Amino acid sequence: MNIEQLINQIKLRPLMYIGCFRLEPMFHFINGYMVNNFIMGKDDFIDRAFRQQFNDWIKIQLERKHNIQLEPHRNYLYYIHEIYRDTEDGLKIFFELCEDFFRELHSENNI
Repeated sequence: MNIEQLINQIKLRPLMYIGCFRLEPMFHFINGYMVNNFIMGKDDFIDRAFRQQFNDWIKIQLERKHNIQLEPHRNYLYYIHEIYRDTEDGLKIFFELCEDFFRELHSENNI
């Protein structure tokens, strides 16, 4: 299972995986999953793209959508929290942004 597949599973039942509807536990859960896949040599192209591109991609998307400038070199948790203070909204936006990110990734790489 790669990170895209995991996020899609969590989206169906967030309470089962992270115990709440908040972005911060999701962030930590994903980081643990990604570290494990990397250490075990199980990360694939999608995992690597997520790890290397997702934070900057989120920053660009949110800057465009809200016509703002965000601090560079932060993670997606920071960027989403800067705009969506409500925790449930933050998790919802995260799932929506993930869908867009993976759709673009597949389109650009003919996956």
